[in-house]
Amino acid sequence: MADLPVVYFYGDSNTYGYDPRDLFGARYPASVRWTDLLQHRAEGLFRFVPDGVNGRVVPVIKEHSFVLETLCRKLDALQPLALLCVMLGTNDLLNMPAADADVVSDRMDRFVGYLQQLPECHETQLLLVAPPHMQAQDPYYRSAASASLRIAAGYERVAAEHQIHFTDPALWNPELAYDGVHLSEEGHRVFADQMFRTVQELLRSIG
Repeated sequence: MADLPVVYFYGDSNTYGYDPRDLFGARYPASVRWTDLLQHRAEGLFRFVPDGVNGRVVPVIKEHSFVLETLCRKLDALQPLALLCVMLGTNDLLNMPAADADVVSDRMDRFVGYLQQLPECHETQLLLVAPPHMQAQDPYYRSAASASLRIAAGYERVAAEHQIHFTDPALWNPELAYDGVHLSEEGHRVFADQMFRTVQELLRSIG
């Protein structure tokens, strides 16, 4: 295991494996979660380290940030780190009175720039992953769902400007649960398959 390339995935509830059918924040079982499915497939090929937290947003770049300091400690503990994947933005949109994909893309632009300046990331490739397109019909989520359709284009520009890798899971068409925000059980399976292929291709290209 020590000689395998390390892949760290920094995300929100869709990385955590949140099951929206449970009101208390429970997760899908390990047999369903895309992260666990991917870990199983990665055995002997690379070490996959998922880090998903319900409600996580794109970190704000500021001094003495507990979020950033915690992230830096995690990155340091994973050295040498081959690939850092980031999939955030859904909660940023959901928390905005009038969801704006450009504002979230600007936040991500600053975060990616911060990561690239870290000593822990100097030898690390970055993969920016657009969050799944929301399909929520609830009026409370409608603005965020509409903005989520545009966030991939913004993230693709960010990736190009910083010369990092980018992928848009909307092309995989992963199924969402009834809330139109979180992956369904079938969505987790599709996401695991496609993310495994994506990571494998990137590791081959940088290895």
